[in-house]
Amino acid sequence: MSGDSGNVHARVVFPLAQEDGWRPVGSERLWALPLGENRYRIDNVPWFVRDLAVGDVVIAKSEDRGSHPVFAELVQRSDHVTVRLICFRGGLLEGDLARRPIGARPAHSHRFCTGSRDEAPTGEQADKPPWA
Repeated sequence: MSGDSGNVHARVVFPLAQEDGWRPVGSERLWALPLGENRYRIDNVPWFVRDLAVGDVVIAKSEDRGSHPVFAELVQRSDHVTVRLICFRGGLLEGDLARRPIGARPAHSHRFCTGSRDEAPTGEQADKPPWA
């Protein structure tokens, strides 16, 4: 992937543990800008990784040239905030965000926020930059 400025992105792997049956995957890969010395700036909104936001800087190391770097530690926080709205099938919205009350808007509907919607309409995620 190449960003607007032509910078080449890397995929940083974040291993995930299951807690109470949540997280249906064992890891999440996030786009990040390589900064050198095994440091990467996160460049997309995480879905499963907690306590991480766009712009945060992490250290990640590759076992060899052919593998993605794997998260080791968070070294610098950005001013961004990750917001998640998860609708469980057993909850009030019965797992369907379309059932939310009229006028209730997801965080990414704000003109300064970006995000994506889960394919199975059970959740949304958004990045809130500091100026929003």
